[in-house]
Amino acid sequence: MGLALTDLPYTIFTDIISRLSATEAILCRRLSRDAHAALTRNDLCISLILAHFPRSREGRQLRAYLKADDREALERGDWAAVFATLARRYFHLGNALPWKVVKVPVLKDDKRLRGVTPWNRFLSLNGKTAPFHFWDPAWTAAPAEGLLVYPAPLGEEIGYRARDLDTGLEADVPFDMRGKIVRRVRLSHGILVIEWCEQEASHPLNELESAHRHYATAYTVRRTGSWDGIIPRRHDGASASMPAYTWDFEFRCEWKIHYLGLPVNHQDRFFSTHNGTHYAIYTWQPTRSPWGVDAPLERLIIWELGTPSPYRPSEDPSGALKPDDSSGPRIIRSMANGQLREWGIRQGDTPSLRTMALDDSTWDASRACACGHLFFTEEEHRWSAGPHSSLNPPRLHRVKTTGIPLIGEGPRWVEDCGGGGGVNLRFCWRSRWRRQMTETNDNDDDDDDDDEASGNGNGAACSPERAWSHSE
Repeated sequence: MGLALTDLPYTIFTDIISRLSATEAILCRRLSRDAHAALTRNDLCISLILAHFPRSREGRQLRAYLKADDREALERGDWAAVFATLARRYFHLGNALPWKVVKVPVLKDDKRLRGVTPWNRFLSLNGKTAPFHFWDPAWTAAPAEGLLVYPAPLGEEIGYRARDLDTGLEADVPFDMRGKIVRRVRLSHGILVIEWCEQEASHPLNELESAHRHYATAYTVRRTGSWDGIIPRRHDGASASMPAYTWDFEFRCEWKIHYLGLPVNHQDRFFSTHNGTHYAIYTWQPTRSPWGVDAPLERLIIWELGTPSPYRPSEDPSGALKPDDSSGPRIIRSMANGQLREWGIRQGDTPSLRTMALDDSTWDASRACACGHLFFTEEEHRWSAGPHSSLNPPRLHRVKTTGIPLIGEGPRWVEDCGGGGGVNLRFCWRSRWRRQMTETNDNDDDDDDDDEASGNGNGAACSPERAWSHSE
């Protein structure tokens, strides 16, 4: 009787299987019972995870176990299930295919949910238009944790709910929406921030507009239970159910994000971002000066969230009950028009700000102070049109990111993709039509992939207008 593949020594068998793709290795489990038993061994699956998915979340956790020599965690983990999950995940990501589609009913109420208006810019070419900006959704999701937070239509008791995308279990978010208008919601770094304003205006700005007090409420989001949500446990055969866990939302703090309040309209806008320790907001307001000053009013404020605080300024508009201790959020940096101009991030009448972001870690525990950068990402396009479009559009497409320190006076971090002008523009990657614009013939291309499927092979220059027509 001949020697079966599964009877080979472990090192030889592992070397053979590692030459297959992750999807092929999973499919080989169906060949026979012996193949299934061999391909679901923990030691083999650990080797395959390190070979195929070393930088995945599960792969990083596995390397941490190996580095710490945590034999108990290694024995407890179901690595065959982990490898199958990773193979499925990256197969669907690589092919841009959804693995599962679940429809979740979401509240649609313009009186309670009113997002921040995006810039008035769109793409226009040869009579065709396309969106350049989109409204923020009324929901938020944390891909790493697999958690969705959304406004649920629950009849009279309308509120936000959290849905675990792995198990389908839901939990209530302790945020009372009565008398409030939600402007934006964001879940990042284990902190859920809901930006909202009062439905009733606090004071008039002029004869036509009134300001509403705007606040941000933060919750610490934790997974509680016997499972960390990363590595499933190996079952002993008695039970095949997933270890129980729930999501806990603990109130952390609340603060007023604008000292005077903002009108709820289509002219005043604000961008924000946060991580586990800091929150930043940029506001852009058209001037309401009766003296004809045309420059928009811009302000950037960076908050340090600090330790949890039960104080809610929305329940104390006068500030008489504000505690004297150092708990809760505090402002560590505030800049207006002139300072923003010095840092090169002032937007003016033709704003191009696309998004803001903070470093993952902006707290130095050894010095007990803030560190890191806040990043402004701006985007301009040759075909941009609308009142907020640039008067001097870029030659093609430009994306610029500027990083400024949370504290201190520098240095500034700048990455400019497609900017600088001149004949030889530097880009982050080579698009379909740019290859033909920059090369004289096909022999100059050392890329085996055909970037332009409809190319005629003669190396003729291709304009961005032609690329637009091809995409249509």
